[in-house]
Amino acid sequence: MANTKKKTSIFRLVNKNEKPSIKGRNYPVSHRIPSVDEVYDESTGRNRKIRYILGEQSIYEDEQTTDNPVLGDIIFNNGSIPVQYQQVTLREFLETTNYNISNPDRMNGKKAIFELVDTEVNAKKDLDTLESEFHALEVLMGMDAQKMVGYARAMGVNVDRSMYEIKHDMMVMAKSNSELFLDSISDPKIERKQVIMDAQDERIIVINQSKRNVSWGFGTKEVICVVPVGIAPIDHFIDFTFEDDGKEVFKTIKKMLAGETTKPSKKKEVKETIEFELDIEEETTEE
Repeated sequence: MANTKKKTSIFRLVNKNEKPSIKGRNYPVSHRIPSVDEVYDESTGRNRKIRYILGEQSIYEDEQTTDNPVLGDIIFNNGSIPVQYQQVTLREFLETTNYNISNPDRMNGKKAIFELVDTEVNAKKDLDTLESEFHALEVLMGMDAQKMVGYARAMGVNVDRSMYEIKHDMMVMAKSNSELFLDSISDPKIERKQVIMDAQDERIIVINQSKRNVSWGFGTKEVICVVPVGIAPIDHFIDFTFEDDGKEVFKTIKKMLAGETTKPSKKKEVKETIEFELDIEEETTEE
């Protein structure tokens, strides 16, 4: 088993220049932090002054014995300072000071200058990210072409291109934000959005942006639902199809797309109207 007590501790400045003038120079070449601080000591329940003094065995001023104390320099080079396990006093000072944002006992209102880099936690985060990316890509590669295009369209990817381009964009999406990608793939609203977009293409339904409503695209073009202001019509209609009235509408849409129910033609509607009127006339004559 590895001896974790002999690990090198790495501390890093919290302020990072995301757009440095020199590429890769996100931190200053050197940065000195104070070697003196006043901290809250939980073991005694009071504030105590700490100092990083060369040659001392303790960081607490009231425990230090040197007649002519010399403050040690604490300098971060290129944003970080590695502390060997033998540098006990320096490591204790950096772990205890309020300048360390990773210190759970730091006093409120004190300026945070640096943090402890937990390599084990970072490694776990990296591993979790890699596993999530792998799973997202695995799910994507397992889709057939038609299903992939359907998801791509519903997720806002331009599908009026070659299959290679669509697949490329979906892979980029899966890698850049794998958790969001997997959540979207498993979201029932995304699957329902595909069906509704197909229904729009087939003119089974019409989403009217200006009138803010959704209507049938045939017959009397009856309004199915009204869209509230401030909500995207297609998003509102998707939510509507999960409600009681909307469930029946969605069933009808799916049947029409599958060819199980046909749109009534205008001729058929006229014929049915004439037959109905004739039936009324016959009943009147008989009376």
